[in-house]
Amino acid sequence: MFLVLLFLFTVVPALELYLLISVGSQIGTLNTIFIILATGVVGAILAKSQGRSIMSSVQGKIASGKMPTNELIHGVFIFAGGLLLVTPGFFTDVLGFSFVFPITRFGLVQLAQIYFAKAIKNGTIKVMKTRGFSTSGNQSSNYRDENIVEAEFERKE
Repeated sequence: MFLVLLFLFTVVPALELYLLISVGSQIGTLNTIFIILATGVVGAILAKSQGRSIMSSVQGKIASGKMPTNELIHGVFIFAGGLLLVTPGFFTDVLGFSFVFPITRFGLVQLAQIYFAKAIKNGTIKVMKTRGFSTSGNQSSNYRDENIVEAEFERKE
């Protein structure tokens, strides 16, 4: 984990700085700034539209009583892509667009699912079911965990 964080906080910014200086010296400072601003705006708009699409899909699955696992993974990729796209730089823009565009995102989601399936099978990631809650909101057992906060809510219109 330390190596991942070291890479994210040192190598990626250094690469971005190098790319910004290189591109800026080739096409000019103002053009480089314009490209950075344009990719940020286009990326935010694209992430917003894709996010809305996924949210309606999630709501449809929940309304039909199904767990929207695939949609949630897509949502995480869209959120991460949106964050990368508003971060100035060319490397993060390429990565962000690959997270947001549906064609590339579907491939990345499949790779993530394969990775998590292997990690769960190997025991690297542990999945635990919690008891005590049902879909109707009623408690279904006497299971208690000190780390879980139970609450009730009432929707008022």
